[in-house]
Amino acid sequence: MDEKDIEKIISKKKELGKLIKVEESSSGGMDGGHKYINLFVDKKEIEKEIQNWYNSPIEITEYKIDEGLNEFLDYINKYNFPAWSKIPEDKELFALDAPSCSISLVYENENKRKEYYTIDYNIYAPGKYSEIFRELINKFDKILENSIIKKETKYICPDCKEELDKNLTCKCGYIGKN
Repeated sequence: MDEKDIEKIISKKKELGKLIKVEESSSGGMDGGHKYINLFVDKKEIEKEIQNWYNSPIEITEYKIDEGLNEFLDYINKYNFPAWSKIPEDKELFALDAPSCSISLVYENENKRKEYYTIDYNIYAPGKYSEIFRELINKFDKILENSIIKKETKYICPDCKEELDKNLTCKCGYIGKN
């Protein structure tokens, strides 16, 4: 696959409805942890969930988006990122202990039906397309960096999903450490 093939894929525009959510996901690495960042477009809010390793407390922080959202949305439209979900992964490089990372764009049509377009971070994007994709991730990260914490971080029990107390313990018997 070369740049012309990529151009063919991403030049096909489709009526998508309204972008309602952007999800960045990273999970499945050696430590068994995960990171999910959900950007809710209408609410202008972000929810970040991190679990550092398997069975560690789940840390949830909510943010209010301060700046950069419109620029980010314009960038998604300019480069037709939903079509990028059709670009195949790079099969040449495969790391068994690396986490699986992706970004998903969630659109809702007039019938309230949702469509997900997931772009794996291992896509084969040669030349300028690699830089265009990297810039999407940088813009997403910049929105989070410039956002304001809306609620105090809370810690969730990985067993029963209840909120942990200040000592990271739970009434179900879970005792955590971070």
